[in-house]
Amino acid sequence: MGFPFLIFNLSPLPIEHLQMDFKTTEALRRRGAATIGELIPCVGRERYPTQEGLIASTALEDLARVAGPKGTDWYAFWEQRNFIFHHHMLTCPELENFNRENPICPVEKNNFGNAGAMLARAGFDSLGSLAAGLRVGLPQLPGMGSKKLAELMETLMAIVRQLRSGEMSPDDLARSLCPTLDAQDVPETPELFAFDKSTKELGVGVLHLGAKTRVLEHHGIKTVGDVVEGFPGRLLALDGLGRATVSVLASSLEALVASQVNDGGIDWERFASLLKVPLLPADGEPRNGDEFVTMIGSTILAVGQLLEDPVLQLIISERLSRLPHERASLEEIASAKGVGLTRERIRQREEKFLSSLAAALIGDDYSDLSLHFRPGFASYWKRAAARFAEVEEVDFDTLVNGLVEVWEVDRDILLEHFPFIATVI
Repeated sequence: MGFPFLIFNLSPLPIEHLQMDFKTTEALRRRGAATIGELIPCVGRERYPTQEGLIASTALEDLARVAGPKGTDWYAFWEQRNFIFHHHMLTCPELENFNRENPICPVEKNNFGNAGAMLARAGFDSLGSLAAGLRVGLPQLPGMGSKKLAELMETLMAIVRQLRSGEMSPDDLARSLCPTLDAQDVPETPELFAFDKSTKELGVGVLHLGAKTRVLEHHGIKTVGDVVEGFPGRLLALDGLGRATVSVLASSLEALVASQVNDGGIDWERFASLLKVPLLPADGEPRNGDEFVTMIGSTILAVGQLLEDPVLQLIISERLSRLPHERASLEEIASAKGVGLTRERIRQREEKFLSSLAAALIGDDYSDLSLHFRPGFASYWKRAAARFAEVEEVDFDTLVNGLVEVWEVDRDILLEHFPFIATVI
């Protein structure tokens, strides 16, 4: 329908609903564009496009694509933008349909984690009140940083996705948010898979279930041990998990059983082979910190070669696996033959891929990657994450010295390969 439709229907909404980054949003507000209605003419007046103007134009074009006579499909808008949220503000009809005071849709720590506890303390203790608060913008809550915001939005998006697809009804949603209200106890069956304690503690991300990983986590099933408890009856009783998913789960669990070794560990080479996923680095485990550091660049390149997405392959081969002075710019990738995307869209794709890479290396979460990293290679990233977990800001010297210490690597070798390390970090 284009911009006129947007002006008529959405002009009063603050520009934070477009989920542009903070720097861009602040720059546009300083120019007097505080609402969508004010933003459109502001961008249109630009004689020479500014960076914030280009980003705003892309966001408005994305919004125009999902606007129609019956309303705006905000979920489709977020999907176009890779579900990246920068602000505590959004419009979500699927969630706003819930009564604000409905006691069977609570927001609390049990179902929304630490973010849920913070929201409940601030008075947003039901799904309806949270949706209403998000529409006008949540206040700044102490401790609600970007990580907790991302976790909250991920949970909300999982709920909306299942409501839209019909995998979950409103009644199902109420039961999932407050399980004690469900009167039917699902009978448990004897455990079918013999795992030792350490294997049961592995996260469900190692099972390579793709998007269904998030469905399991939404239902509180976060480890292999949680999966096998009462398998398969307990899983089949959950919304969003059908027999096809349970069948895939059974195959992954059988591969994991077959890959257990006597010392209580997992033969990951065998596991990857049984699941038919590549194991990286292809040359084997790094023997020391120096060898690990020299593997990083080639491993990132190998990841790109295994992906099916040609745009991501280009981003990795021409940017992420190259030294800074050799890297193609975002504009060059965007204008490459067959790409046809904006610079901002390329940046978003790159950011999402790096998040998936970090999730796999640090959290053993392979829900977005059809490959597996050798534990010896991933262990270095886990050590680095643990080393800096409690540090809010790290300057260059602190980062380098910390990595030299925790990886036991020669400083000169680390500095030589630092661009690749910084890319992942």
